[in-house]
Amino acid sequence: MAKVKGIFLTFSGFFLVMLVVALSVLVATTLQQSNARLMESGSLERVYVLDTSLERVIADIKNQIDYDLYWDDDTFAFELHLTETLNSNFDDYGNNFSSDLQSLISFVELDQSEITFFPSAVYNNDEKLPVVVKPHGFKYTHLNQGGETVLVAYPRTYIPYIEFDLVLPETDFGSGIQWTTQNPGDGMTFVLSVEDSDGDIDTFEQNISINSTNEFEVGGVDIIVGRLCNQCVELDRNSNEVISTLRTRFPFSSEIPTLNYPTGLYILDFRELGVYLNSTPRIFDISVTFNNGYV
Repeated sequence: MAKVKGIFLTFSGFFLVMLVVALSVLVATTLQQSNARLMESGSLERVYVLDTSLERVIADIKNQIDYDLYWDDDTFAFELHLTETLNSNFDDYGNNFSSDLQSLISFVELDQSEITFFPSAVYNNDEKLPVVVKPHGFKYTHLNQGGETVLVAYPRTYIPYIEFDLVLPETDFGSGIQWTTQNPGDGMTFVLSVEDSDGDIDTFEQNISINSTNEFEVGGVDIIVGRLCNQCVELDRNSNEVISTLRTRFPFSSEIPTLNYPTGLYILDFRELGVYLNSTPRIFDISVTFNNGYV
C-alpha cells in the first residue's frame, strides 16, 4: 500500500511540475505575442502619423491653383471651382512648386529612409500638376503640346455641366466668342464667359453633343470640347495670358468628394511589418454645408 501511495505521489508531483511548465510556456508565449502586437500597433501608428503629416505639408506647398469645393443646395450637387493664371510655357510652368517639393523631398528622405518620393507623378516632361477629384475620377491637369502649357479637364464620368470663365488681361477679343466647330446636342451644357483687356464681356451657353468635337476661339485662345475624350475640355492659350476658372458639379453620392494629387507621389515602405502604402495626398480639407449644418 505504501508502494502504491509513493507511485501516486510521484506521478502527482510530475504532473504538477508539467502543469507549471506548460503554464509558464503559455504565459511566456502570450507575453511575447502581446509585445509583438504592441510593437506592430505602435509602428502602424507611426505610419499613420507620417502619412497624415506628409499630406498636410504637401497641401501647404503652393501650386498657384485656387480651389473651392462645396455643396450647393440650389443645384443639389457638389460645386468645384479651380482658378489659375496661365502665362508661361510648359518648361516654366509650376517651377516654384517643383522647387519647394524637391526641398521637402531632400529633407524627408534624409531623415526617414522608409519614405520614398516619386515627383514624376505630379511633375514630368509631359504633364504637370494633375489634380484628381475622388471618388468621381475627374482630372484637371496641364499637358505639354509643342512647348505650350495646355489646360485639360478629363471628366472620366458623365458630367452634365461645365463652365469656363476666362479673363484676357492683355488681349482685346474683337468680335467675341466664335463657335468654329459646331455639334449641338442635348448631352451637356457648356458655358463660356470671357472678359478682355478693355473690360468687354461675352458669354456663350449651349447644349452640345458629348460624342462629337466642339471648338471655340476668342482672342486667340482656343477651347476644344470632346477631342481627347467625351466631354474632355482643352484650353490652349496660344501664348496669351489667361486667368482661367473652371466650374463644374458632381451629383450627390455617399462619399464626400475631395481633391487629391494622383496616387504614387510618395511611398511609405514598412515591409518588415507587412505595410506598403502607396499614398495619394489630399490637397486641402473642404467644408461642406448641408441645410446650414456642417459635416
